[in-house]
Amino acid sequence: MSERTATYEGDFVTVASCTTPTEAHLLKETLIAAGLKAEVADANFIQANPWMSNAAGGVRVLVPAALAGEAKATVDAFNAGAYQLDANHGAPEQGDDGSSVADAKLRAFQIFRHPDRKPAVVAVKQGFSWAAFLIGPLWFLLNGMMLTFLLSLSVTWGAPLMIRSLAGSYSSGTQALAVTAFLAIWVLTGFVANFLLGEELKRKGYVPGPLLRARSAGEAINASHTAA
Repeated sequence: MSERTATYEGDFVTVASCTTPTEAHLLKETLIAAGLKAEVADANFIQANPWMSNAAGGVRVLVPAALAGEAKATVDAFNAGAYQLDANHGAPEQGDDGSSVADAKLRAFQIFRHPDRKPAVVAVKQGFSWAAFLIGPLWFLLNGMMLTFLLSLSVTWGAPLMIRSLAGSYSSGTQALAVTAFLAIWVLTGFVANFLLGEELKRKGYVPGPLLRARSAGEAINASHTAA
């Protein structure tokens, strides 16, 4: 048993928070490769509820307290791209138009930063939100947007009820119109959710940063550290 293993090094403390379990495990293995102990927490919860990553503080990477300083230096190097493969490593697959096939899989993320709040950096995907489309107004609640949640809930359920009330009957035509209104508003939630999240972040004092292309929000956040 090595001296480092045999010596008590303190309770585990958080040295990084990642958006996805994959990023957290990659960082954990990087720390282990650097000779440090490291564990991952909350990975299963975020894996099952990925839309709650920002609200829950992400997937935490932990090290013993005595190793925190050394670990944070490794995390900073990781975020700065010190462990990335060389840009010329391997030839990217090309499409018929000469563009990289990998580029077609990238999505656009707007970066937001705040000097005091946690998380300090948030990446908001641009365009349609499938998570918001699947769970509707609940998506706003999970992202800390209480007022928007209440408003969207009242509109989503209130519009069909108003249609039926004004029609004064429960005929098949009225029911079809109410259902159509409900579905239209529900789909609209998916289109406006990310835009409204960005506006909410600005209201909370976050400053909009660059627009980056990445495969995930976590990758966009890591790229923003390198760009900074």
